Amino acid sequence: MQVNNNTSNMYYTPYQTNKNVKAFSGFSINDGGNMEINETSDNDPGFANFVDYQEFHKAWMSQGATTPFSYTQNEGYNSVKNSISLVPGMMTRLSNGFKLSINNYMVEALGDFKNNEAAKESTAIASAMSSLIKVANGQIPISMFHSSRSQNNSEYAKKGLEAFGIDTSKAFTINDKTFHFDQEGQIRLGNK
Repeated sequence: MQVNNNTSNMYYTPYQTNKNVKAFSGFSINDGGNMEINETSDNDPGFANFVDYQEFHKAWMSQGATTPFSYTQNEGYNSVKNSISLVPGMMTRLSNGFKLSINNYMVEALGDFKNNEAAKESTAIASAMSSLIKVANGQIPISMFHSSRSQNNSEYAKKGLEAFGIDTSKAFTINDKTFHFDQEGQIRLGNK
């Protein structure tokens, strides 16, 4: 069924980004016992950045499971430099018996899916590693890596990185991009 432009506008509302949003950095109780919201401007430095949700959605949708990894130069693993090339064809074994296999589009978890707990953990690790590789390749921003509401991607990526031999207690390099874990256990770009 083809929908003409008039019908489309009648039934579907185009997405509009709300650019009049203020963030709050917490609240406090004033002398009168009332709560005061502490607002910030979009120029304030901090953990979170203001994001145009339309741009975020476009970037997210363009990096689905059918978008191939863009980095293919395999420089291998270097324990001295704490670096690795995570490219299609690489595979490692997790401590729960599952394997992680990097194909052209994503990291797959391979193993006995009858073991529900191991399967759940392994697929979460594979998902986090897929996102981390796309960050390392410059295909998505790191904010998208941290945007998962269903899991802590840093926690699961740490397990995957350690399975590939990376020492996560110090700065490490994936596909020529340097990362580190902060005090809260979150992956960040650059050295400590």
